[in-house]
Amino acid sequence: MIHHITAICSNAGRSARFYTKVLDLRLVKLTINQDDMGTYHIYFGDRTGRVGSVLTFFQWSEMPKGKVGVGMVSKVAFKIPLGSMKFWEKHLKKNGVKIKKEERFGRNVLSIEDPDGLNLELIEEGGAGNWAKNVNEESSISGFYGATLLVRDYEDTANLLTRFLRYVHIKSEDNMHRYFSDETIIDIEEDSKMENGEYGLGSVHHIAFRTENEETQMDLRESLKKAGFNLTHSIDRFYFKSVYFREKGGILFEIATDGPGFIVDEKEEDLGTKLVLPPKFELQRKEIEKLLPGFDFGKV
Repeated sequence: MIHHITAICSNAGRSARFYTKVLDLRLVKLTINQDDMGTYHIYFGDRTGRVGSVLTFFQWSEMPKGKVGVGMVSKVAFKIPLGSMKFWEKHLKKNGVKIKKEERFGRNVLSIEDPDGLNLELIEEGGAGNWAKNVNEESSISGFYGATLLVRDYEDTANLLTRFLRYVHIKSEDNMHRYFSDETIIDIEEDSKMENGEYGLGSVHHIAFRTENEETQMDLRESLKKAGFNLTHSIDRFYFKSVYFREKGGILFEIATDGPGFIVDEKEEDLGTKLVLPPKFELQRKEIEKLLPGFDFGKV
């Protein structure tokens, strides 16, 4: 199952307004990139930032626009409730968002872009989410539907998903191959002729898959290491622990623990209302706040 997906944006405030006002996700956490203290790391999700609902962003304003190509997550898809497609079409148009209607594996897909050009999709699946502030409750996003991985040769990536990440193959159509685990879909798109993608604004930085706890994370890390993958050690991100590696198709994968989660340092009702720093950075708060651009919580 997808734990979270992290992309790159040019302006945290602008992204926050889009994801909270237009897509009506909750601003779950505004914190920093723990490897780059002068960079915001902003999280959007459901009421508590449940695993499987969170899209996050690094604000790297100086980067050029990214280019979609092989070795990247090319699309991020959210679940909207069954019967809500018409509502979302009207809502998005009202907010000046261009939409494109597509079909994939027999499902209607509403394709849009965020302010930096990140490819997003809305797909009807199941019921409503648990957070609704700017749309009606019956139409609220509940979490990720899935993601599309764009690779040159799908077999190695497919083997990784099925052998280690508990995904099962559902079906294939032409160069698209669909896999499912728990609540999320992974589509692998194979394109042997497309150029490599380039990280930048509006592109996905990495995709994270869940593991229940540190013990299962270490077991999975060991299995992947024996299979020839080059992995980082477990890194404490305070809200979860992370292991990173690049799969053979070139996409950066993360294995992230379920907990402790986003209410470890804030009450549920206070999520997304202030800049929060993990304890090891708190003594540097004044220095960090000078490095960061302003962020207006009153506009999200």
